[in-house]
Amino acid sequence: MVLLLSMVRNSVFRISLAKTSAIKKPRSDKGGAHAKKSLVLCTHLRWRPFRSFSLEGFPARTDGLRFVPLMYGVLSRRVKTGASRCRLYTGQVFDDHERFSVAIDMAREAGTVALEYFGRLTSDQLRNKGPHDLVSEADLEVEQFIRNRIEREFPTDKILGEEQGGGIDTDSPLWVIDPIDGTGEFVRGSRNWCIVISFVDAGATQFGVVYSPMTDEMFTATVDGDALLNSRKIACASANNVSQGVITLEHSSSNSTQDIVSMVTKLLDGGGNYVREGSGALGICNAACGRSLGFIELSLKSWDCLGPLLIATRAGCITTDFIASGFMQSGGPVVVAATNVSDSILALLPQWARNEQVLSNP
Repeated sequence: MVLLLSMVRNSVFRISLAKTSAIKKPRSDKGGAHAKKSLVLCTHLRWRPFRSFSLEGFPARTDGLRFVPLMYGVLSRRVKTGASRCRLYTGQVFDDHERFSVAIDMAREAGTVALEYFGRLTSDQLRNKGPHDLVSEADLEVEQFIRNRIEREFPTDKILGEEQGGGIDTDSPLWVIDPIDGTGEFVRGSRNWCIVISFVDAGATQFGVVYSPMTDEMFTATVDGDALLNSRKIACASANNVSQGVITLEHSSSNSTQDIVSMVTKLLDGGGNYVREGSGALGICNAACGRSLGFIELSLKSWDCLGPLLIATRAGCITTDFIASGFMQSGGPVVVAATNVSDSILALLPQWARNEQVLSNP
């Protein structure tokens, strides 16, 4: 039995009554593994803009029965983790299913547009934005396609895209798009590229969509929902040591060679190994679904990673909170780590990158 008492959309709080027989509690020093069959009172604090708050002693989110909206989302807390700050500041209930549905459709359709160029680009359809930073006619065409759809469906929303730019006001509806993440791979005929669509509002990423046309894989997540791969729930790796898997290490010409060599050396000395995907978004999503233990890149932009980071967070990873870290304007270092090996992965970062991190804790 569930009773939800809700006020207006921007109400200060929600009250939920639910049988805790449907709620699985984690083991802890304070109690057993599962709740008894009784009624519990759960509050859900909500305001705009959203801010972090500290609340303890609540049961874990539902394991079996799923409430719509989630009964209490994810409770926020702030803790210290070494030199990095760590906070989980959601406490949000997702209610923008129309935009989310449109984003999924757009990503798939944009993939079809991109495939029309795949393997057919000529040299006059390419140009360099910088060292190892290509833009192709396909990038421009795909971004324009996505922009046209958003402007038609949601004319008052703002758009920030890799190729055409835009504003960065995260407190009002903002679409952040990377038409082809991994352009170099796309041009070379590799399958490691994808379409990235993120939506930001009220100071946080509300949903993320990452579509890989070459593998027909659709990664999605909303701010209070599960991370999904083709509609199936995914979770980060359960490994307890970096030697039990690989870490994706991406780098660009803007990164210090010394920093890259240092990270690789520390990882190899610790018994780990690494791969490079060529697409930051796919690298993050591969960590989200457990194919790798984590992901590091020392310089990413918002269009590369906002949605993917939300997907990884909802999959149980420790991740960079890109917006809270202040990276929207110029980009910054990004880390994703499976929970059990997060300390080892964070230790690989150069000190300056650790100092700049605000981390989201699942």
